[in-house]
Amino acid sequence: MEQEPKVPEEQVPKTSEEEEEAIPELEGDEEDMPELKHVEDDEPKEDTDTKMEEEEEEPKPTPSMEEEEKPKANGTILDLQGEVVNRFTCSKENVRMVHLAIPVDGKLVYYTMPADMACMSALIGVMLADDDDKDETAVIPLLDVTVATMDKVVIFLQTHMGNPMKKIQKPIQTNELNVIVGDWDADFVNVDQEPLFKIILAANYLDVPDLLDLGICKIACMVKDKEPEDIKKLFNIEADITPEEEKLVRDENSWIFDVGTTVASTSN
Repeated sequence: MEQEPKVPEEQVPKTSEEEEEAIPELEGDEEDMPELKHVEDDEPKEDTDTKMEEEEEEPKPTPSMEEEEKPKANGTILDLQGEVVNRFTCSKENVRMVHLAIPVDGKLVYYTMPADMACMSALIGVMLADDDDKDETAVIPLLDVTVATMDKVVIFLQTHMGNPMKKIQKPIQTNELNVIVGDWDADFVNVDQEPLFKIILAANYLDVPDLLDLGICKIACMVKDKEPEDIKKLFNIEADITPEEEKLVRDENSWIFDVGTTVASTSN
């Protein structure tokens, strides 16, 4: 009988059982196998239950609480931020106080005064009248006035609180301001032109009638009985027309310049 050719063992397909047996096993005892270790943080673990209890104990801010932290003025919440610098304080007992605040370089310059003193400014008076919280100290921002000018304004308000300035008679009859309003007020506006103009602008912005009248009266005394050319030199005004153009305007509108002559001759 012919013998069947032997097939090499490598070419004989293995059964599934034989494949399982062929999988090599890791050598070594289980005790020798390395274990995966969890690396603990150096910092101690916080107790999550205690942390949750602490978070629950902290009250969440309500809208009303947030509003109380911000200053109020004119019935609205103002987003005023910055370090408070008290520049001026004039306090009175049992009266409502007002903070006039000027923002300067991230700070709030405060002028603290009684409401009746602040209300010498008609602008502030209107804002306080519209304020719903009459018992709270109002904070009113002033954006169109500098600290140096406000210093002068506050001195004027403090001096004339309950002591009104002498009424100015118009038209003025003299260029001596101390005769018109008195020595203190005349000396108060005895300043250079630039700060004088700033005082006038601040009085107009804050609507302080007496201070505005005083500043304008000072200007009127400076220009009284002066020629146009002298006034131009006084205020450093550059001529915007030539002498020929000025003569032409005078000739074409001679009736305007004749009014003063006519009134003077009538009074005589």
